[in-house]
Amino acid sequence: MSFNKEDMYLFFPQWEGSGKTNEIYRGATTLYQSLKSSIPFTEIEVESHHEPLIEQDIVGYAHILRYLQEVHHLLNTKKPQRIFTLGGDCGIEIAPISFLNKRYDGDLAVIWLDAHADVNTPQSSPSQTFHGMALRTLLGEGNPKLVEALFSKLLPRQIFLAGVRDLDLPEQQFIARKQIASFTCEQLTLHLDDVIDTIKNQGFSHAYLHIDVDVLDPLSFPYVKCPTPHGIAPETLQRMHQGMIESLSLVGCSIVELTPPGEGETQMIEQLASLYSSFLK
Repeated sequence: MSFNKEDMYLFFPQWEGSGKTNEIYRGATTLYQSLKSSIPFTEIEVESHHEPLIEQDIVGYAHILRYLQEVHHLLNTKKPQRIFTLGGDCGIEIAPISFLNKRYDGDLAVIWLDAHADVNTPQSSPSQTFHGMALRTLLGEGNPKLVEALFSKLLPRQIFLAGVRDLDLPEQQFIARKQIASFTCEQLTLHLDDVIDTIKNQGFSHAYLHIDVDVLDPLSFPYVKCPTPHGIAPETLQRMHQGMIESLSLVGCSIVELTPPGEGETQMIEQLASLYSSFLK
């Protein structure tokens, strides 16, 4: 596989956004170890063991802000054309997506493949975990210092929720009020071409795929932080990726919220490594 020097392959195993336990860190690191010899990752170092404090109604707020500022500086210095991220919790997305949105002057469709919409605020979140606030922050709402650290803000018309099926009431109300597009798992599975055409017809030239692995059905892929029944199959995810490549210029992609497979489950690691590598083509 050849790599473009103007692309960035970011390993960002932030876990504090998912709560007070670090299985997200361990899951991301396990996959990273199997890939780092073949992919030129830029690594964001995070603390692997500590007790995240709740500040500003956000678990691990101080660490999340510090990491965000570090990534902001990195992207501002390197100015990549495309960003492929291995994380980490969903909160890692706010720097890469806001950077690419600024670089392409708002000509960016963000496809949010996730069982959750992640549009809570610190005040509406029942868990106070930042991974459930990431997309709302990208829209310019939430903690002021985190919003200030964005390169740019998304508009609701740029967002396409895909596979979302577990929403808090405030999130449901926000999505309805902002008229954010949403596609069900059934639509992704049975009518994927129509979904891709709908996104393409909105007039965007560039796309970013956010992939929280809990968009997958836990019966086929259980190694996720927040398993949610009735998700899509891995094959549907790959078809979605291929469809975006064929329809739009894919300028970024992420895989986040992995937890470590059980001991001896090397085949699952190999499948994950192959899946991530396929997104870089």
